Amino acid sequence: MLIHSLQPPVQVAPVKSISNIISPCVKICKVENDTCIGCGRTTHEIAEWFKASDKRKREIIEGLQDRV
Repeated sequence: MLIHSLQPPVQVAPVKSISNIISPCVKICKVENDTCIGCGRTTHEIAEWFKASDKRKREIIEGLQDRV
């Protein structure tokens, strides 16, 4: 017996950030020793970026100067 769902199909759309801080991502995403060789962020910093406050994003960016 075939049962059809009454719910409409899910629509997926890109999420636009409301932050004014631009991501340091340079689209060279390769992690070595827990750090991206493209942007210099750790895997933890990359994971927290989307939910991080602007203050925290500035802290992350300032820390990159010593890594890349």
